[in-house]
Amino acid sequence: MENNILFNRKKREMIINKENISKREHKFAYFWYDEPHIFEWTQRDFDSAIKKYADIGINHIIDFSITHIRWSFYPYKEIINSALEKLIKACHKNNIYLTEHHSSVLLFCTDTPERIEFMQKRFFGKRNGSYKNWPNFVENCLHGIEVDGKNLNDMLQIDPITGKPFVIDEWGTYRICTNHPDFTPLYLKYLEELYALGIDGIMTDDISMVYHPNVNGRKDVPHGCACKFCRAQFKKETGYILPSCGVEWAEWREKRDSADYIAWLKFRKESVRNFHVKVKEHYESLGLQLFRPNYSATTIHWTNPGGYCFDLLPALDWVMIENTFEHITRYSWPEWMIEHNHRFALARYREIPAAAMFYPHRKDELSFCWALAMNSGIGYLGTANCEPVDLNTWEKPLRAFEYKQQNSIIRNKKIAKTGFYFSRLTRDLYPDYEGRSRENLTTWMLACEFENIPYDMLLPEELEHSLNSFSLIILNEAAVMSETELTAFKTFVEKGGRILWIGENAAQDEMFVVNRSFEDVWGFSASREWQAYGKGQVKSLALEEYTNPLRRRVTAPLRMIKDNEPNYDYQELTAEDRKTYNRIAVEIIDARDGLPDLEIKDAQPGLLFHPFINESEDQLLIHILNAVGTLDKPKSGYVMDCDPIPFPALDKTVQVTIRKPEVMMNSDSGYKAVLCVPEQEEITLNLMDAENYFKCELPAGSFNFYAMIKIMKNML
Repeated sequence: MENNILFNRKKREMIINKENISKREHKFAYFWYDEPHIFEWTQRDFDSAIKKYADIGINHIIDFSITHIRWSFYPYKEIINSALEKLIKACHKNNIYLTEHHSSVLLFCTDTPERIEFMQKRFFGKRNGSYKNWPNFVENCLHGIEVDGKNLNDMLQIDPITGKPFVIDEWGTYRICTNHPDFTPLYLKYLEELYALGIDGIMTDDISMVYHPNVNGRKDVPHGCACKFCRAQFKKETGYILPSCGVEWAEWREKRDSADYIAWLKFRKESVRNFHVKVKEHYESLGLQLFRPNYSATTIHWTNPGGYCFDLLPALDWVMIENTFEHITRYSWPEWMIEHNHRFALARYREIPAAAMFYPHRKDELSFCWALAMNSGIGYLGTANCEPVDLNTWEKPLRAFEYKQQNSIIRNKKIAKTGFYFSRLTRDLYPDYEGRSRENLTTWMLACEFENIPYDMLLPEELEHSLNSFSLIILNEAAVMSETELTAFKTFVEKGGRILWIGENAAQDEMFVVNRSFEDVWGFSASREWQAYGKGQVKSLALEEYTNPLRRRVTAPLRMIKDNEPNYDYQELTAEDRKTYNRIAVEIIDARDGLPDLEIKDAQPGLLFHPFINESEDQLLIHILNAVGTLDKPKSGYVMDCDPIPFPALDKTVQVTIRKPEVMMNSDSGYKAVLCVPEQEEITLNLMDAENYFKCELPAGSFNFYAMIKIMKNML
């Protein structure tokens, strides 16, 4: 086994040396291999399929499979690995990297006919397969998968409420406990088999602790495994004893400010992170340096109920968001756009690329998804799941645009003096995060989107080095704040910055020992007027006054089982919603001395403009997404996954005015502006190059779904 791993490592290094491309130049795609690929395809079939990806510029494939719940397919690993090896060879023939992707801890639950039927429809049926094609599949899952004499059903996470193995209803799966002493050695041994096949990267998916869907009337509440191994490890590390399962546990978890509960929340996250650390240390001990992309569907929009440590993964080469399959792209993009900002910030901090993963299955949807990623300054990663995608006519023109504009769009920086703080402590520890902090934060960020106000997100790790790059910081009830965080924000104001203080910020420290009021922090009473503190100012606003109902992703009912089911629950934007967004825009512009950083005139609502500056700081780029009409409810009164993206043409000339970045002030040479559109020749725009700003006009009808304004030095 070890010799095979070393052999394939050398083969992989040859590919890397031949290509010699940076991580930011990787163009990703997913490739699904299912029952026909596993049971029937020859090497020639794989070679032919992968060449199509190479032909459109893809150089890194992440695999996806009907066997994603990998442990349930362990008895069939030889035939799966045989197909996977053919896929790897096909990728390497075409100078494409292959990252292997599977669920590390999930197992199918087949204890009732209903669960078996659900498994068939939800997983096998959507991939045009059947569990009956895998001998004794249901029986193997029911009695437990045997691995080296160990039964995986003995390693399942235990529901703290019922005291029984926890079943994730939306997937129909159990989750294995990574604190079980037998599991990690078994998993690492299995990974060695994959390494020996010659994979270039590994994505270890679904590693988190269980969370109960509804306890005491609250959804997605933090929990975790209550097995005997977690109990023993928790006691060993903290000295605390976990409560009994059931009522005692439910009552205990409502005491969110108790020292033992806070210790438990931290223990869950560290348990998850430690497993990732062990995977990394293991492949490094074998002399391997594997690619480690990873994604999360949501980071801002929930309370991290499973203790997932996405922000703190020990090995991360690309940070991604999964814009999930079961949700309708046309109506779900506002939530995704907010999450994109977090991935952009995390990528910036870790100095790695960011990307967005989508599941488009129509050309208009693929175009919109790609434009949404471009508009957010991150890469595009597409997988059609079960629907066919015409790579050549749908995706190739977009990839060609990326390659043509590569020097402009790689490693961009946002042009934003307004920053929102992502308070990880508040998300993880504040009982009212979802109902207050998150609702307000997403309202303000969406106001910036809809009103075209440039903004950025600031992470806790960036406070020391990046805070002073902003003029205005907005705190949206970051209720749990350490002394280090609070000191950083006070120093920011003392030096001349401004803070909009919304709600009860810094009310608690991370151990819930210190209680603070606004007056405790600043030394004067809260006021809606700007108040001086050192060289800067702070202004307090009531949270309730500036909060809209959360714009959540919109589900396509039963899409995992069948397509085109209507959703009657969708609520479109109301007039009151838009008034709130407008009032927020006024507050932000006022806080920036009444001068907008970006001003758009005569644009249809839903044209979204995001400004960036390129790595060498000699090009100003404004990405434009045409989301006009996407959030309107059809006349039918319900929405469906098959609703087309409208993409109405610009109905009139649009004026764009943007403050100059400091680096572009007082330039000796003049500037020019061009409009860049996929599959079109560049259009020269009339540009006014004033002392402090640029102004240009977009001609009516000049683009469809996406365009990019590029302002650069005029070398003529």
